[in-house]
Amino acid sequence: MSLHQKTIAKIQQLPEALVQEVDLFVDFLIMRSLSQPSTSTHPAIKSEHPWLKFAGMYENNPLFEEVLNEIENYRQQLDQQEEK
Repeated sequence: MSLHQKTIAKIQQLPEALVQEVDLFVDFLIMRSLSQPSTSTHPAIKSEHPWLKFAGMYENNPLFEEVLNEIENYRQQLDQQEEK
């Protein structure tokens, strides 16, 4: 079984809320790879992603860490709800 197949099998076992997070993370990885020089031949990575121009725009914002903490808290709340 290839790495792609193993990863897809794992994703298929996740609840829908976590699949949405995986989807967002994959988008993030694509955007990150677009902002860095790459030798990849993957067509999705070679094309300009429409959100690329927004990547990192809030990095130096003083509220950036606070927003990240709020996201983490929200995800923990979702995890707790799923455990019930």
